Amino acid sequence: MPADLTCPAASEPVDGLLPELIAELLDGGTRVRLDVGGVSMAPRLRNNDCVLIEPLKGTDARFGDLVLFRNSTGALVLHRLLRRWRDCRGQLRLQTRGDANVRLDTSIDCARVLGRARQIERSGKSTIDLENVGERIRAVIIGACKLLCSAAYYKLAPTGNWTTKR
Repeated sequence: MPADLTCPAASEPVDGLLPELIAELLDGGTRVRLDVGGVSMAPRLRNNDCVLIEPLKGTDARFGDLVLFRNSTGALVLHRLLRRWRDCRGQLRLQTRGDANVRLDTSIDCARVLGRARQIERSGKSTIDLENVGERIRAVIIGACKLLCSAAYYKLAPTGNWTTKR
């Protein structure tokens, strides 16, 4: 069984060393516990929830997974995977979105994915196993709803990416 490392949430922005360390640990097969902050994944994730992240290659990410990835600025983000596709160069791209966000994240190359959330620990009392059948079904349903909401948003937005020419 891989080792675990707990990384508390930072109360202020951290330098680039912590994301590098987390990426290196996950790349080496070590699971990492991260305290999460923010509201982008509400209500699924709450402030101060502790999430167990298991190493994952982006090519193995599944629809509905909560994936930990680096965004374009190098910051670590934990959002739901909504879509996978190959671009014109044949590179696998992933589309993510925070459950509470209206807009989609900028698509990412699958190489930016570091891991997948496996468990959520809430208030040190309860643990939610994200890999049991009920939770996987819930993840797929939430993912489908969020994808449909994003499609409607971009279709109705005057400058939306998905708006078609008439």
